[in-house]
Amino acid sequence: MRDTPDWLRDERQWRDRMRDARGDAPRRYRLVERSSEARQPYFLLRHRDRQWLGRRSVMDSPAGPSLSNRIHATHLLGDRLDMSLCSEMLLFDFTLRTATEAEGFLREASGDPSSDLVFPFPPLDAGGREAVCPPAFWARLASRPARLAEDELHMRSLCADTLARWLRPGAVVRDPACSTGDFVAAMAASCPLLRFEGSDISASMIDTARTRHAGSAVAFEVADATGTGMASCDGLIVRFLNAEVVTRAQALAIFDRLVVTVRPGGIVILFGHTPLLVPVRGQAAMHGLRVVQCSAALPEGPALVQYYVLEVPDMGRRPPSSRGRDAHVLCRKA
Repeated sequence: MRDTPDWLRDERQWRDRMRDARGDAPRRYRLVERSSEARQPYFLLRHRDRQWLGRRSVMDSPAGPSLSNRIHATHLLGDRLDMSLCSEMLLFDFTLRTATEAEGFLREASGDPSSDLVFPFPPLDAGGREAVCPPAFWARLASRPARLAEDELHMRSLCADTLARWLRPGAVVRDPACSTGDFVAAMAASCPLLRFEGSDISASMIDTARTRHAGSAVAFEVADATGTGMASCDGLIVRFLNAEVVTRAQALAIFDRLVVTVRPGGIVILFGHTPLLVPVRGQAAMHGLRVVQCSAALPEGPALVQYYVLEVPDMGRRPPSSRGRDAHVLCRKA
């Protein structure tokens, strides 16, 4: 992994260079990436019959620089894309658009939950191997719960609202890699008529979760989300099949094992701090799941995040729209 100061310098230089280039847009533009480590931030935003190229870049905030999972108009580059990949380089030929055009397209895409954010390239190290952060990195991150909470507050609100709209009172919701338990405990506080379970492969992490949330209604246990034998549930919150957490091959295998634990009429919610590695539409089709939502709009900017909701079909279940009046009973403000 590259040193943080070098990464920040290069990211800011790239951001400033693209901002300056927009002054002459729209025009044909070529980007060349020779480093395998620099490919992962590129993404495609698909809305109806249009597709734009974009690139996540560093966001500066009062809490410090970070790569947020939020996509803003400044991340969008242009459309009419031709992409070529070989071992030495990655070429993007596209029409570079103005900032105003980027804002307009993002606003359109944000109004359509079927708009899809796709990150085609997993993170690679200098040797071309898929990069996964070591356990020590996540341990350091977990020691900064305030920063983690700030980065996921918008996701807590989205997730609580989805659970309230889709699930009946008494439904069982599981977070199979709950870490410190903060997220699933927040869901339990927001949706008191649902039952929540949090598990993690790390016994010490479960001890931490039980200590931090001793008064919570969440049932915590040690369990391996990558294995078999998980009990069935009605709602599954998946926040770890993401870049830098697992490899793409691991993400696909774990997804296949987890989704079969969800009962008919239940839902699977997928998102994370980093881009998802699972090609969700294709995997959902393989399991006969209905894709309800691919992205979610945020009020800031506008902004968009990867946020997939999949339904396990149940022909006897009423659609959530007919139960919307009950949502306020199930869910408090996250």
